[in-house]
Amino acid sequence: VTGVQTCALPILKAVERIGLDFYSDYRSQSFAIGSRQFSLGQVTENNYTNTQVNNDLIFIANNNIGEDIHFNTTLGFNMFSSSLTQVFVQGDVLAIPDFYDISNAGSISTVKGNGNERQGSTYLMEEFSYKTWLFLTLTGRMGYTTSLPVASQPYFYPSATASFVFTDAFKMDNKWLSYGKIRGGYSRVDQGTPFLYSTRNYYSRYFLQDGWTDGITEIYRQSRIDQHMHIYINDQKNRRNHIIYIY
Repeated sequence: VTGVQTCALPILKAVERIGLDFYSDYRSQSFAIGSRQFSLGQVTENNYTNTQVNNDLIFIANNNIGEDIHFNTTLGFNMFSSSLTQVFVQGDVLAIPDFYDISNAGSISTVKGNGNERQGSTYLMEEFSYKTWLFLTLTGRMGYTTSLPVASQPYFYPSATASFVFTDAFKMDNKWLSYGKIRGGYSRVDQGTPFLYSTRNYYSRYFLQDGWTDGITEIYRQSRIDQHMHIYINDQKNRRNHIIYIY
């Protein structure tokens, strides 16, 4: 992973980051002549090679309006590519005992697979804060992938979170409550794009997921009680889950 960072203006920063991930995996397996499962002997060789490249170009701007209002804007562009190659060779009916090589097999079968995928996205995050008691974050991501049909693209992921520290806003300073905050959020995410060339009917369908959260945080000073209440609602098309956390 390598990156370059530059400050074009006092309030604007640009970051270019690129990463490369490469691995190769070689596996072999052999069965002797007279074995229970393969009485005539067998040799298999399985070779995987995978290359992934991830690139991000990010612009970050910070701006203030007076002393109380703060803005942070992040605009990014991402490109991700993946290439997978697999070569599987199986040799059956070994001629010479204890010689586990493909050249010793009387019957040889080979399977080769290639998978190439590219994903691109544009994302934006806007952060707003007022003094020390009101916070708002908005995000949006527009994505594309080669493993989905054109009619299903692009797909959009929005999110919004907000929090309000009412003890600071109303200048509440009493013996029983030292800190109180109300927060809430909404987001839309996916369950992952389908695997390359997933045209068979037993693959799971791609779908988006909606959900929202809210909560209240209260801290009691004298009794040293830290109380949180969290509500999480998860809506997945025809499935709807309601989970309440109190801790």
